[in-house]
Parts: sequence; structure tokens; C-alpha cells
Amino acid sequence: MDVKTYIESGALELYVLQALSPAESREVELLAAQYPEIQAEIERIEQAMNAYAMQHTQIPRPALKQEILSKVQDISKEKKVFNLWRTAIAAALILALGSSIWLYSKWTESKKQIEQMTIAQQTLEADCQLTRQQLNILTNPQTKAIVLNGLPIAPESRVKFLT
Repeated sequence: MDVKTYIESGALELYVLQALSPAESREVELLAAQYPEIQAEIERIEQAMNAYAMQHTQIPRPALKQEILSKVQDISKEKKVFNLWRTAIAAALILALGSSIWLYSKWTESKKQIEQMTIAQQTLEADCQLTRQQLNILTNPQTKAIVLNGLPIAPESRVKFLT
């Protein structure tokens, strides 16, 4: 490999500027570890870039720091308000979900109670109908009662027939 040609290719400047792909950066690092001339050139380029940056630095105006801090505080306040709204919405959703679950359970419980009451009502209606039939038989003027007393084997026995 011709080290001088590689140094003049511009790849080392791109490496210092971090403008190479990860694979190309690894290649430059391997070559720098293998060839001290390449490592020295990388260090020289870094020093030159730092010197250039220091030569062309500008001191920001004094009010800039306060402007930046003010904008950061405004953004922070907006985030707090947004987080407050987000928290309130989440709490409202949880409350709505909990209420829905509670109301659904009460609804199913009421539905079961209605079914049980319907069955009880049907049973009572059937009992009432049977009682009415028996009462009609007993109050019918054509119904005759026949009483049979017990036989000598069971004198306390007695039977009553309705005809």
C-alpha cells in the first residue's frame, strides 16, 4: 500500500470530520494502527482543525444566554401543562373504564335478579291457579262430601271424599 497516496486521498480529513461510513472509519483506524505516518497525519489534521476553529470563534452576545434560557423555560412550562392534561385525560379514562365495569356488573346482577323474580312469579301463578281450582271444587254447590270413618282395626282413621 502506498501510504503517501492514501494520505493525499482526502479520506483522513473526512475521518476527522466524521463524514465517513462506519466501515470506512474502521478501515482508517486499522490503517492508523498499522502505519504510524497515517496516525501522525490524523493528529496533524485534528490540530489544524482545532486551530482553525479557535481562530474563527465568535463570542456570543451577552443577551443570547438569557434568550435561550427563557425559551427552554417556556418549553418546560408547555411540557408541564401538556403532562398535566395528559395525566388528567388518563385519570378520566381510568375513571370511565372503572365506572363502565361497575355498571356492567350491576346490570348483569340486575338481569339475574329479574330472571329469578320471573321464575318465582311463574311459580306463584301456578300455585294460585291450583288453589283457585281447589277452592272452586270446595265452594261448588254440587260438590258433596262423603266421610268414611275408620274400621275397627284403626278406629281413629277417617277419610273425606268430595264428589
